[in-house]
Amino acid sequence: MVVGDLLRRNAQLHPRRHAWVYQATSRTWAAANRRTNAGAHALLGLGLRPGDRVALVGKNSLRLAELYFALAKAGLVAVPLSPTLAAERLVQLIDDAGAAAVAVEAPSLAEALRAGLPQVRWWIGLGGRSKALLDYEQLAAGASPAESTVVVPETALRAIHYTTGANGQPRGCLGTHRQLLQSVVVYATQLPFTPDDICLLALPLTAGVGSYLLTAYAYAAACTVILSQAEPAAVLAAV
Repeated sequence: MVVGDLLRRNAQLHPRRHAWVYQATSRTWAAANRRTNAGAHALLGLGLRPGDRVALVGKNSLRLAELYFALAKAGLVAVPLSPTLAAERLVQLIDDAGAAAVAVEAPSLAEALRAGLPQVRWWIGLGGRSKALLDYEQLAAGASPAESTVVVPETALRAIHYTTGANGQPRGCLGTHRQLLQSVVVYATQLPFTPDDICLLALPLTAGVGSYLLTAYAYAAACTVILSQAEPAAVLAAV
């Protein structure tokens, strides 16, 4: 099993159960699987190839969750990065990862990054529309919702997460599909979530623990309520 298989399995077993809830929008597992399939086809249709790295820069959102799994289904490598980092540091990390594409929420941030990253071929917008960015919604809307035919080995690289660099320069930590899912299985034995559970995700998806929990809740087929950020009032209201 690889990360993309989680949505495929949940769509088969629990098609009408809620997968993700974000603000006033929700996705069933069937809809989430179709959306991530379309995202995978759209990304590959641009010219990206399995093994290419794609930087993700944005706050938590439904689109970011979908894109995280779309990358997995396409065999692409996620490079999640916090939008709160300085533009200079983001340029450094995106360049270090060798990203071929950058998906970014804020068009203004994309403009700040572009000049320092001439090697990035595709700039994808997750938030406000911009003529300088490929709109993710439009890309996915025009792609097939059928399952991706890409064969993703368990040993394939799944993500590169960067450390904080508190004692020096940040380092990219490599994680494979097998390593992530084995870790999730161990976590599930200690906290056995079920498809009847509702889990809150307020930690950033661009941090290792945020994307880990998104995957763990999907492994259990539990519904995930996604918050854009961990504000106390929003957390209490969601609970």
